[in-house]
Amino acid sequence: MKALISFAAVSAIAGIAAAHNHITIDTLSGASGDKILIKAGYYPTETAFTISSGRLLLNGLPACYSVSEPFASGPIGGWFGGDEVLLTSDYFFFTGRLNGGDFAWEIASVTPVSAGTTRVDWGVFDELGDFSVMARSDGASRFDRSFSTPPGDHNHDQAYGFESAGLYDVTFIAWDVSGKFVDSDPITVRFRVGEPCPSDQNADGFVDDADFVLFAASYNLLDCADPAMPFGCPSDLNSDGLVDDADFVIFVQAYNALLCP
Repeated sequence: MKALISFAAVSAIAGIAAAHNHITIDTLSGASGDKILIKAGYYPTETAFTISSGRLLLNGLPACYSVSEPFASGPIGGWFGGDEVLLTSDYFFFTGRLNGGDFAWEIASVTPVSAGTTRVDWGVFDELGDFSVMARSDGASRFDRSFSTPPGDHNHDQAYGFESAGLYDVTFIAWDVSGKFVDSDPITVRFRVGEPCPSDQNADGFVDDADFVLFAASYNLLDCADPAMPFGCPSDLNSDGLVDDADFVIFVQAYNALLCP
């Protein structure tokens, strides 16, 4: 049975740090027995996203989605997010290479990078604003662990919940319920669950030398409202409009942390 949560019971899901992007499926030719292929970076605005060695990358580093909305009650306990990474089956639908398939995305595993274990719930918002849990990582069967995306599906109401804060690698496998196509290779996506971590300048889930290079490039910037900064000023960690010693202190406190303190 689907678990329903009133949208009014949670804060808005806007504000999740990671960029909105899509992961979709394809096949080689549409013939029976083709392996399902997982693809990313196919939209003109998403070319920074790639898949390498079974992992979703952003600008060559692990793409890391920030799940920072606390959720206090209901079937999704802990933390809540959505609408940033969408699992779809629409982009290559019109090629005919998906004909005959009935596709689903399985939450194949959840691996802690930092902290302990967690359950992941994946689902959608309906037209009434209720959240329907469609897949649970601890489901007893493959169907329980899977989120349906039939051919041509592109649902922007997807959302997900994590029981516990931490840094997690979630691995998905796309499969065909009808059995025409062979399971995809797994793809792993990283999620940071908990309070936002602005010191993680490149959003790869860690605060390390790569972030220091980005921070240092903005050091002594006097006006974060400058038109030359069209995407804001991520190195202004205390949001006072400057990048100075006060921000450096905040950055140093988080350095080498998997999660911001």
